[in-house]
Amino acid sequence: MRLSNIGQPSLLCLALCRLALAQSQIIDIDAPDAGSKPGQGTFAFSINAAGAITGNYIDANYAQHGFVRSPTGVFTAFDPPGSWQTGVSSINAAGAITGNYDGRSEEHGFVRSPSGVFTRFDAPGPSTAGGINQAGAIVGYYTDITVLGHGFVRAPGGNIIIFDAPDAGTMSGLGTYAFAINAAGDIVGYFADASSANHAFLRTSPGAFTTIDAPGAGGPFQGTFAKSINNAGAIAGYYIDARAVNHGFVRMPSGEFATFEAPGAGRNGTTAVGINEGGAVTGYYYDASFVVHSFLRDPSGTFTTFDAPGAGTTYKRGTFAAGINKEGLIMGYYLDASSVYHGFLRRPSQAIVAEPRP
Repeated sequence: MRLSNIGQPSLLCLALCRLALAQSQIIDIDAPDAGSKPGQGTFAFSINAAGAITGNYIDANYAQHGFVRSPTGVFTAFDPPGSWQTGVSSINAAGAITGNYDGRSEEHGFVRSPSGVFTRFDAPGPSTAGGINQAGAIVGYYTDITVLGHGFVRAPGGNIIIFDAPDAGTMSGLGTYAFAINAAGDIVGYFADASSANHAFLRTSPGAFTTIDAPGAGGPFQGTFAKSINNAGAIAGYYIDARAVNHGFVRMPSGEFATFEAPGAGRNGTTAVGINEGGAVTGYYYDASFVVHSFLRDPSGTFTTFDAPGAGTTYKRGTFAAGINKEGLIMGYYLDASSVYHGFLRRPSQAIVAEPRP
């Protein structure tokens, strides 16, 4: 809806215009060739400092493709050569994108340069890329023939180092999983130990490990999961307690923990997924009716909750934040009432308030 200065609005118009203006702060991101059937649509997964967004879309034939949306809204769809299904995970400040693709016979990692050139890479087994930093270092994990997970870091020049958390289990389904890397080369993720309890980890650039357990984290099949790290070394993620409820956390570089719940979070709790350079955290939560809402937690601990205007309002539908950049732009995706997915971009000034009509 476009608003223009056409004179003094009535009180009714003023209320409606304020609502429209507030809603316009959340922008739908729909890839041009995304499908419109249940399970199809657009997923935004990562945003860089300039506001470029990358993710996936599922077309009318249920094929998955990558995309990058420029800060001005221009879409470019892509698939690595030989790809059957493309999965995108992260974009860095320069516009390099990483992810993985299925070549029908096996999975491979890839990096796409800002100019659109693809480079394939393979850890010793099927590779899933997680994050890429400013220098172009990529982290992720692969599973070996026994379905044991191992972390990896790929240097900008292509050298791949494999690593395992010291206390990671060695049985099928256990192991080490890396998700994010900052400018210093510090890596976060989680590992599953021999008892199937999960623990977050911090691996510094030289290779030193620190195990991270949030206060209150549960045991087998529960535990602590690190999802994001900023350049100051603050880590955001979530933990699952003994009642199988999710809770958000921030771990400061000093090791101090802050755990939190989004206002209105129900039995499924709160999942934090991203932290920016200022320490603002985003994520999502399920309410008591299992409807999904997103949140912004500022560095002081103040929450703002929000929903994309087109998000569904029934069981397991709603708004899923996926990340936040240094300017406070939040992106992610939402599931509408027809079970179609749409990406979204939320501007920092966003405040969806349905003002009463006079």
